[in-house]
This record gives sequence, C-alpha cells and structure tokens, in this order.
Amino acid sequence: MIDTSSSKLIDYLQQNPVARSFIVGSFSSTCSTLLFQPLDLLKTRMQNVQYLTANSHDSGVTVNKIKLMTTFSDVIRSESIVGLWRGTVPSLLRCIPGVGLYFASLHQLQTLICTTDEKPSAGQAMVIGLSARLLAASILIPVTVIKTQFESGQFSNKSIPSAFRLVYSQHGLRGLYSGAFPTILRDVPYSGIYYMFYSQLRNYAANCCLNSRNHHDNPQPNLETFINFTCSLVSGIFASIITHPADVIKTRMQLDPKGFPGLSSSVAIIFRDKGSIGFFIGLTPRLMRRAAMTAFTWTIFEHCIRSIGIK
Repeated sequence: MIDTSSSKLIDYLQQNPVARSFIVGSFSSTCSTLLFQPLDLLKTRMQNVQYLTANSHDSGVTVNKIKLMTTFSDVIRSESIVGLWRGTVPSLLRCIPGVGLYFASLHQLQTLICTTDEKPSAGQAMVIGLSARLLAASILIPVTVIKTQFESGQFSNKSIPSAFRLVYSQHGLRGLYSGAFPTILRDVPYSGIYYMFYSQLRNYAANCCLNSRNHHDNPQPNLETFINFTCSLVSGIFASIITHPADVIKTRMQLDPKGFPGLSSSVAIIFRDKGSIGFFIGLTPRLMRRAAMTAFTWTIFEHCIRSIGIK
C-alpha cells in the first residue's frame, strides 16, 4: 500500500512540475524554519530592544552593549530554551505556503522565459527571482506582521487568531499590512539578487567540475550537494547584506505602526536616532539565519528532487 501510494505520488509529481516544486519547496522550508527560527527571533529582539533602550532614560545602557549573545542570554533566562522558538507557528504559516509558491513560480517563470534546457542569464535570473517572490510576499504580509509580533516578546498574544483579531481591532486592515512596502523591498530584491548569484555560481561551478573530468558523467551526488550548498550560502550572504536596511524598517513599522506610520518617516526616525548604523541593527543573526536557511532550503530542495528521480 505504501509502495503503491508512493509510486502514484511520484507519477503525479512527474506529470505536474509546478505541484512538484510547491510540495518539495514547502517540505524544505519546513525543515529550515524549524532549524533556524531562534536566529530570526534574536534578530527581531535585537531590533526591538535597541529602540526600547534608545527611548528609555537609562544612560548606562547603550546600543553598543546590546549584542547577540546578550540577547540570547536574556531570552534563555526569561523564557528558557523553548523561548527561542517563539513565533515558530506563524513562521511556518508564512514559510510553508510562501516558499512553496516561490518555487512553483520560479519553475513556471523559468519555463516561460527560457527555452527547454536553457540556463537563465544573469538578467533573466534576476527577473525570475524578483517576480516569483513578489507574488508570495504580497499574499503573506498579514502573517508576517503576526510572526514579527510573536517573536518580539512585546505582545501577549495567546493564539494566532486572537493576534489577528487584536491587530485588526486596534489598527484595522492597515495594521495587518503595516510594513508591507519595506517587506516587499526586503524580500523581492533579496530573491532577485539571490537567484541571480545562485544560478550563475552553480552553473559556473558545475561546468568547472565537468571540465575537470575526462568523461561526461554528471557530478557525484555528494559533490553536487556541496556545490549547491556553497553557491547558495554565498548568494544568501550577499543578498542579506544588501537588503538588511529594509528588514530593520519593516520590523519597526510592524511593531509600532503609530510611531512608524510610513516608509519615509520611518527612515528619517531611524537615521535621526541611530545614524547609518541603525539600518544594520540585527544584521548578524539575520545573516546567519537567512543565508544559512536559504542554503539549507535550496540544498534540501535539490536533493529531494534528485532523490526521487524526477528532475
């Protein structure tokens, strides 16, 4: 029964590449989200705590003293080790359909833009990555707002439905879409930049491996997995650094819609209070989490596709 069901599923995925991309992408995202959720929480806490201390009258606490390990210790002390996974459920609600849509859109767009067996150019990869993420990010903005609130520790939400109701009752529909523009400015360019680097680096590395061999077999699975992971990690690092200022703005707008009502005013407030460095608060945990999570997601995705023999 299991073998028959598995065979039917593989046959279905062979015949439906868009569904294949969605299902495998959602699975890889689930694994990565569970593994790296603590880093996302620490990033949100650092961005939030920096502003809480800036608005306090405690001159003995400065921004420079609020470090990653300090935030980590505070979470462990006040909420135990389990507190590091606060916000996991809304993260999964955001990432599972979001990443599934992203991979499905990537496949569909690449099929439309590139001919069969053609590798996308750098420009084409940028357009494909941007367009695929725009759809997923736009749909899931409300879930992102709730996820940010859960991670911040600033709100006493008991459940996801109650959090949605509370935001809507206090701020209306606008509250559920607070930070939408900077979220899109963060996620859409990230995906475009990432996919451009990833596709070009992977093609280059694969060609180098093939050229170094005396036959035309594909690279060994372990080598191919290493290539995918390395190219994905490097691409994620570049994309994370470039798009981090939008993440800082997004977090502040979602945690304090009244204090940070618009994009331009939020940029002005952050720059006034912290200067240019304020746009890179929380970069370390986000860099660790986003680059590593993207690398794991793509590596798991590529490995699963190869393992079931339907690529």
